[in-house]
Amino acid sequence: MKEIYKINLNKFFKYTSVLLLIFSAGLVGDARRVVQIARQESQENQMYYDQPIETETLVKRISGINQAFTQYGGMRPFGVSFIFGGIDLDGGKKIFEAEPSGAMAQYKAVAIGRGKKEAMKILEKGFKENIKYPDAFALALTALKKSIPENENLEAERLDFAFIDDSNKLFKKVPLSEIKPYLAKIK
Repeated sequence: MKEIYKINLNKFFKYTSVLLLIFSAGLVGDARRVVQIARQESQENQMYYDQPIETETLVKRISGINQAFTQYGGMRPFGVSFIFGGIDLDGGKKIFEAEPSGAMAQYKAVAIGRGKKEAMKILEKGFKENIKYPDAFALALTALKKSIPENENLEAERLDFAFIDDSNKLFKKVPLSEIKPYLAKIK
């Protein structure tokens, strides 16, 4: 099995065997539990079918589990929303949102958590079909900056960014030295 590990346990999880990134907003403990379930689902798929799980398949399984936790007595729903982003075996890039209710949806660009409404307006307005990395990164930062309360500052040291480069299918964490110049340009 290829390596599976976490970066920034609070919000950001990574799988190399699936080419999948998971971002969460909500209760950290619930996020860890759901990610543990996602890892197990991924490993079972690898064992049964001898190939990594497709992004959509994993999101459907997690959403089904989330939904089950909303309808049975003695269990509380998970208090966490997720963004699943991945590159499937056919090279297709996919991004999904999974909500605590079990609802899931595929997007071209998506935001979760506090400020989602404002961020989604910016993403919907600024997203282009074949957007390049520098423009996508600037758009994400703009959405973040505009979605936080005016009395809060967006500080590079508090941000974690990552992407999956589909040209070489490698996960890359954006270094702080790259975040700062982009952040300085955002008004």
